Amino acid sequence: MQPDFGEGQPHVEKFRLRWELLDEEALVPPSGAVLYHQKRQPIHQTEEVEEDARPFIFTRGSADVSGISAKLDAGGEDIWSEATARAENVHLLRPSHDSWGIRKIIFCFADDFLQRCYRFPLWRDPEWRALLDPIFAAAGIAPSQVVRCLIASMPPRTVIPVHHDTGLRQSLVVSRISRVKQGPHVETSTGYWVKHTHRVHCAIRTDAKVVFRVGPDEENLLRFQLAPGEVVELNNQAKHFVTNFWDEYRSHLIFDFVDEAAPADLRFPRMPEIDVAVGDELVQTRRSIDLRRDEGTGISPPHFLIIGAQKVQGAPRAALEHPSKPRPQLGAVCYDGRRRLTRFRALGGNDEHVRVHLPASLRHKGEEARDALLGLAMANETPGP
Repeated sequence: MQPDFGEGQPHVEKFRLRWELLDEEALVPPSGAVLYHQKRQPIHQTEEVEEDARPFIFTRGSADVSGISAKLDAGGEDIWSEATARAENVHLLRPSHDSWGIRKIIFCFADDFLQRCYRFPLWRDPEWRALLDPIFAAAGIAPSQVVRCLIASMPPRTVIPVHHDTGLRQSLVVSRISRVKQGPHVETSTGYWVKHTHRVHCAIRTDAKVVFRVGPDEENLLRFQLAPGEVVELNNQAKHFVTNFWDEYRSHLIFDFVDEAAPADLRFPRMPEIDVAVGDELVQTRRSIDLRRDEGTGISPPHFLIIGAQKVQGAPRAALEHPSKPRPQLGAVCYDGRRRLTRFRALGGNDEHVRVHLPASLRHKGEEARDALLGLAMANETPGP
């Protein structure tokens, strides 16, 4: 009997096992690459998608992955365990994936703001590098360009729901306002790491019963077959979805890299590389990663407010047009460098009391951020959800 949901996954619709997808034709990704300007924003929010940006997934080359597969076989279940990661590498919690039973072996990892890249002990292991470097070469890059790299192993009958990768979600980090006839228009900067990196998959172990779908939106997804050893770039601003209907774990090497078109601060040697050692502990918050042994040293983390707006959901038009209609909400997203706290209060009529506080690196954006906020208030408009 075919189960409706995988073991350990929520029994909600987006995690349902859709067995009929196995009958869908699986395409081969064409040769090509993704350009930075093709991932400035989520594809489903892009009015005109360049034809050469489709189908949002491209083959960059191929490599022999039999050595990695043999090494995983030799390591058995222990190679994936937290105990092994702590004894031979560094353990890093990935909350969502860990809760779904997705196993991982991490070689390097950067925070979402691309402020630093942590090189794990296995990144410096000659045996592993002899297996990884040919895959980087097949992608046409040098190892020094890689900012994230791991092997992810997906359990049988597991769903990764339709999504596009995000960085800062809907935070108003940098906003600009343009005066048009219809009123103020606000653009939000989201997905920082996504639009400044390239996402690459190389299947190590897979099967025809693995369904990988990609498309501009949820209604227009196409299925692609990622064969072992094929080095494939995914535009992760496009919607994508994976289900493992196979009876075994599906394992992919997944890495992100920067190229010469990225801002200089995001490229080595400008981006700090930090070698972590066995016994180190990485502390991961919502978007940042820090070394436990560095706590209390160096400069204080930034404290700042990001001002946004929240629209009232589900209110009928008649209620919104009523003189007593609900006011827009002023949202203050407060970062103290370690955690995010969100507060909302009703927007008052006196805009002189609105203040925008930004870190020094963004201070020159203060007037634009303030104007965007006040524009929203005066126009009674809010950004979408």
